[in-house]
Amino acid sequence: MKSMFNNIFTIILIFSITSCAKLLNKRPVNNTNDQYQKLLNNPKETYLRSSKNKTKVYDFGWSSKLNSKAFQVIASLKGNEDISNSKIQNIFKHLELSGKYLVKRITPSLARISGVCDRDLNQRKKYLYHEFKNGRDNHSPEYLLSRLKNKLGETSNLYKIFKNNSDRYFNELVKASVFCYKKGIAKRSLPKDKYRGRDKKVLKKMIFSEWKERYPKDKIMRIVFHSNKWKHFAQKRWNSGDKTWRIEDNSTLNTMVVIKKNKKIATAFLVEVKKNHLNKDMIHVVIPSKQRSARNDMLIKKVLR
Repeated sequence: MKSMFNNIFTIILIFSITSCAKLLNKRPVNNTNDQYQKLLNNPKETYLRSSKNKTKVYDFGWSSKLNSKAFQVIASLKGNEDISNSKIQNIFKHLELSGKYLVKRITPSLARISGVCDRDLNQRKKYLYHEFKNGRDNHSPEYLLSRLKNKLGETSNLYKIFKNNSDRYFNELVKASVFCYKKGIAKRSLPKDKYRGRDKKVLKKMIFSEWKERYPKDKIMRIVFHSNKWKHFAQKRWNSGDKTWRIEDNSTLNTMVVIKKNKKIATAFLVEVKKNHLNKDMIHVVIPSKQRSARNDMLIKKVLR
């Protein structure tokens, strides 16, 4: 009898120890979506140190954790989730925070981004999309969208909804650039015509002729010589590829061709005139590609002054 009680006691003791061990070793379930939501619910706002007007923006310096959780949530998607699904809502919130951050971060510096405030709408969009895609401080909705596209496919309805959500913030940047563009052309004016060389009339005719040959439909309003003299350049360098010396000896004169864009706006393009001293001072006018060259839009009334 005594041995039977001892056996029962031993069994109960072993069961109790095993149960306690399981309880001690049991860890809480790591719910990525809950952790992601906590991060999304506490976006920090701070003043940019470099901002003179103390523009308040989202500080995403802490968001390496945020992106990490986002990628885990995206990896768990199946593509058939309802729009009200908590995972989907969290990704929407992430896109919103990223989009707001970028708009607030980039907008004050639009005027300093080369080409943005000088270009027409289609070209501005290309420059802005480059800024938007790369983001600032490596944070952009595009990082999430690329993962979503890989996971869901570009043709999926869910991906298209995410893309439209992100595009809203890109369009906000485009609207901000319109103001920047109008402000820029209102201030901009042509540089002074400085060149006084005897060959000025001949060069002017050459530039006009070369431009009209390439762009016959353009109405040239003015040709401005904003450099006061030719800039000489000469060098001799060894080309290891074909084992020869490369010799350059030329002079360059910078000019500007102004064409009519519409009733109110004119566009000025930089045009280089080159003189080859190794070939009897032969003159060559370098007519730029309109798509790639630097240009400045300005009000026609300032061109006609």
